[in-house]
Amino acid sequence: KYVDSTGDAAAYAVQPGDLLVARTGATFGKTVLITDVDPAVFASFLIKISVNEDVLLPSFYWHFAQSTEYW
Repeated sequence: KYVDSTGDAAAYAVQPGDLLVARTGATFGKTVLITDVDPAVFASFLIKISVNEDVLLPSFYWHFAQSTEYW
């Protein structure tokens, strides 16, 4: 489902390559790598990380976030 967005929604838009990290609740620290190109926004209980892909590959960060070293 889609809704009309306002100018404020652009700050919460996610793009392919963005990482979302849960910052509260039972899923605290869980990380997802956005790969879809469908329009989407994230909620305030998530942290969006957009990395410079010349420095760090988002998929590398995601794999690290699944490791025991991360946890």
